[in-house]
Amino acid sequence: MVKSVVSVLICLALIVGGAVYEHRFIDSQFAEFTAAVDCLYEKTRDHTANRQDVAAVQENWRRKKEVLHAFIPHNDIKEMELWLAETLSLVSYGKYEDALSKIDVLRELCLQIPTAYRLSLSNIF
Repeated sequence: MVKSVVSVLICLALIVGGAVYEHRFIDSQFAEFTAAVDCLYEKTRDHTANRQDVAAVQENWRRKKEVLHAFIPHNDIKEMELWLAETLSLVSYGKYEDALSKIDVLRELCLQIPTAYRLSLSNIF
């Protein structure tokens, strides 16, 4: 009986510990990426962004997604890639106002995706 209770408590501790690690890891990855997106937003707003700036943000995302595949669904990753690709195209053609709207969506995704994986009652039930 005691072994069963201890086993259940150990499993519960591992699950909670894993959830806390996942939460912190995802938040830190998206915090770093959000900083890159915010910098791109500023450059685009000032009409100084170029194709290389967007490509650098895309490369940043590619490095992060290699690890994030283990934590978040592929659909969320693909959505970020699609918005980045559209931004790259728009900035390449000098359509900065249109690109700003795409970057606004990227910024919102950077806020919403980590929220969906937090350890909270709304995500559990």
